[in-house]
Amino acid sequence: MMDQQSCNATRLLTFWHDEQNAARWLVDSLGSRAMSEQEFLSFCENCWNIYDLGNALLYVERRGEDICEIHFSILRGSEINMDALKITKCELLQHFNKIFGWVHSRNKGLQQVCEALGLRFNGVKLLEGGERMITWKCLMLDSRD
Repeated sequence: MMDQQSCNATRLLTFWHDEQNAARWLVDSLGSRAMSEQEFLSFCENCWNIYDLGNALLYVERRGEDICEIHFSILRGSEINMDALKITKCELLQHFNKIFGWVHSRNKGLQQVCEALGLRFNGVKLLEGGERMITWKCLMLDSRD
């Protein structure tokens, strides 16, 4: 269910291609979760919504009746439109009580974006990897808190 101001496939693939050329630590961190172009477009089709924030996309997956998981794609070297993000947060809170996302522990920029959205580290970490261990932090916003 893409937003009415939704992204066409060309716009979506702009972000997918940008991530394919991301910093080595980010590419390594995606590991088996790295998606082919077709897998990415299928993921987008199955999202509850995708918000176009200018230099960023916010993908929203429903994880329960009142819970959603968010994912960001931010074009390298750009900043996110915080006013658009605040509007998006208000809209999400009309549909969900809990919003969460996983952030690579080295991605300080995305952690700051999530914190500006009101998400806070909930104490849950996920360690992945073989030769290189990767730490993911769960950030969450619970509107009932």
